Amino acid sequence: MTTGFHSTVTRRTFMKGLGLVATGSAALTSPVFHDLDELVSSSSSGWHRPWYIKEREFENPVLPIDWANQQRAPAWRISPFRYQSSTDPKAANVRDNGLKIATDWIKEKYPDWGKGQEIGFSGLKPGTVRDLALANAVGTISFYDFPGKANKTWYLGLQAAATPETLKIAKWQGTPEENIRMLRAAARFFGAQDLGVTGLTANTKKFVFEEETDKKKWIFGGSEPKETATERYIPDAAQWVISYTNIQSTELTPRQPSALGATATTNAYRHWPQIEVMLKEFLRGLGYYGLSGTSFSAVGPSNPWGLMSGIGEQQRMANVLISPEWGAHVRALSRMPTNLPLAPTPPIDFGAYKFCSTCKICAETCPYGSLSMGGPTSTPPVDQLGAEQAAARSDQAYTGWWVDYRTCAFCGACQGVCPFNSTKDAPIHDIVISTVANTPLFNGFFASMERNFNYGFKDPETWWDMDLPVYGVSPKFTGKVF
Repeated sequence: MTTGFHSTVTRRTFMKGLGLVATGSAALTSPVFHDLDELVSSSSSGWHRPWYIKEREFENPVLPIDWANQQRAPAWRISPFRYQSSTDPKAANVRDNGLKIATDWIKEKYPDWGKGQEIGFSGLKPGTVRDLALANAVGTISFYDFPGKANKTWYLGLQAAATPETLKIAKWQGTPEENIRMLRAAARFFGAQDLGVTGLTANTKKFVFEEETDKKKWIFGGSEPKETATERYIPDAAQWVISYTNIQSTELTPRQPSALGATATTNAYRHWPQIEVMLKEFLRGLGYYGLSGTSFSAVGPSNPWGLMSGIGEQQRMANVLISPEWGAHVRALSRMPTNLPLAPTPPIDFGAYKFCSTCKICAETCPYGSLSMGGPTSTPPVDQLGAEQAAARSDQAYTGWWVDYRTCAFCGACQGVCPFNSTKDAPIHDIVISTVANTPLFNGFFASMERNFNYGFKDPETWWDMDLPVYGVSPKFTGKVF
């Protein structure tokens, strides 16, 4: 949307245009608007969130899950990356022509992009020399092997912080509510944004990998953490799973699928293990522990934990969770079992799942045609995914959307054009998202507005001349989240 639109359309005019100031049936179906600055604070978790976000019952997200048929799965079988080497003709086409597809896609929208410069590539993502220099600079710094440098594994982390026992003091004792507020404060200090908690129950244990990519099995039980040559244990006392978000650059996200835009993802992944290492050491210093698998957070697929803990909703992009505060900028959603007593946070409903049924902008945008244009489905579609991929994912018993990983180049274009990425600096956006959260009546209209005002993909070249915020995260984006 343009600046003129922001400054000339009043709240009353906008709502009148939607029929929200009428009487009768239109008024009855419209949401009851509160003051746009109103925030609701949960007394149990200290999570300050906008008023229009509705909490649901535990283990009952908007995304329908068939708990009876949900099964634990081995990480290696459901990993999306295994399909990149598939012999399927669709996978081969992306490998052979992916760079050209992405380059043509960008130049169709910005014909002058890279004019007078030679276009190189990083993976299947094209860029100019300075784009690639930035991408490679970020990529050379990896913190993934932190524990390995200290001859440790990711399971318990560095184990370097002094424990209360070594300091000859009592371990931390707090209520579950106090503990989650304390943990959220620490996580935000370390660089995370939001933190939720899922209780480990008979149902949610089904989200824990049966075995990981290194073929070590996750075993429930025991009194203490233990890792052997073939197994990793989640002790009985570890009854909670911590999830936290790690936002990527809000200025680079809409510049995907270029190599420059991809640095938003790379940089976020650079921060992620740092946060996890510090959070584990913090827990150790309190007298507790946090667990990981063969790599950081490798306990189960990320989205289910974010979904169940209220961080966001599943949507058409499927493997990207949408947050009401952060949109589709969420990257590297963590999941860490712990024995620190915590107050679980419930799933939420802010209208994203319903909105995505109508919107389809991400699927229309995908350069590789990897996203479904259809509605939510409870079974992996063989015609879209291929028999092998559909069979491998058949133990994921939800009614939602599925990504065709044979053709997905992980370019991020879908993520960059999501309407929920809009900054919160213009009051009109609060009106839109609060309307979406309360009624799906205007979802088609809002999606059309998004297309007309062209909020999506931005010219990669323009990023270099911006007055950039620190880490590329716009301070206007979050409004009054904190």
